[in-house]
Amino acid sequence: MGASSKVDLRHTTLSEARKIVPCGMTAWVGQRGRKARLIATSTNGRADRNTPFAQWLEGELRPHLESAEPVSWNLKNAEDHTPFRHALFVPFQDQGGGLLWLNTDALPEHCTAQGARVAKLAGLCARAKRARAQSSKRRVWPWVSVGLFGVLCIPVHLTTLAPAEVVANDPFHITAPFEGVIETIDVVPYAQVRADQIMVRMEPTRFSNEALLAEKEERLA
Repeated sequence: MGASSKVDLRHTTLSEARKIVPCGMTAWVGQRGRKARLIATSTNGRADRNTPFAQWLEGELRPHLESAEPVSWNLKNAEDHTPFRHALFVPFQDQGGGLLWLNTDALPEHCTAQGARVAKLAGLCARAKRARAQSSKRRVWPWVSVGLFGVLCIPVHLTTLAPAEVVANDPFHITAPFEGVIETIDVVPYAQVRADQIMVRMEPTRFSNEALLAEKEERLA
């Protein structure tokens, strides 16, 4: 793979893995001790591990981290977090973590062998980049030390901190044509939506009262 960084490697791997083994979503899973770490997904790039979805998925992965062979299973309580019901986890060789495929239906048997080849290649590439980065750090560190010492010798008269805000590059806001309170949200995170699909339901009390009042005014008139 011609990825220039670990982030690019993960992005390329997850995109290609989804093409080789067609599924709803792929994920790059790391491991720290006996705990799974959701690193990246094909739908969201870098994963936010503080979300309920990530914490639930890491809990689903924990019993399968020690497996040396690909393993597939039906997800528990998936309807609360994702539209996908089935998972295929393929561990990396000689290191923790692996690749995860999520799908609405169980994946065919031949997908396990294909996923194993993809995970093996991704693991080798990740290990090579990690070894290269460590080697580069050993060569560069003496010069970095000298540079830092030189920087410390430069007097700094004033240092200020400026507030910053991270915003979306091209946000798109979905609004309702009337005021109200959302009663339920009918779609789960990472679900694909189609035109004319109901996404949220508004609290109907206000509109029912207005309709009843209009009916009474009509009878009075």
